[in-house]
Amino acid sequence: MKTENFTVPKIACEGCVETVKGALQRIYGVRDVKVDIKTKKVEVGAEENVEKKSLISALKEAGYPPKE
Repeated sequence: MKTENFTVPKIACEGCVETVKGALQRIYGVRDVKVDIKTKKVEVGAEENVEKKSLISALKEAGYPPKE
């Protein structure tokens, strides 16, 4: 398993957290998603075959683009 980390500036509330988690957990191979509202950090635990660009795309589609 690998871990990918993102900073997502638009995360501001529990609703945001649930939206971000839902968007990422729909990706096949994603095993764990942790979101910290205070630091605006997202940690994704996923199988090795999950591409980072797929995670970024899911965040953007959900309206929460990560900081590049």
